[in-house]
Amino acid sequence: MSQLNARIADAASVDAAIENRFCVRAFAPTPVPRATIEDILRVASRGPSGTNAQPWQVYVLQGERRDALVEKVCA
Repeated sequence: MSQLNARIADAASVDAAIENRFCVRAFAPTPVPRATIEDILRVASRGPSGTNAQPWQVYVLQGERRDALVEKVCA
């Protein structure tokens, strides 16, 4: 079966994902496990982009480098 004709096995899961999304305006101080970050990026890499341009670049910073960037952005 081609990707064009592929069907989602459980269409309700797509509906549930859309209906249960929420915004976060505060963050816990707990670090996000590396495996979680890698999984998010793996799934996100399958997302569409306009004209399949795939213009994104992803940088993941932790610790002192992250803190330095936050300080510069917030200055």
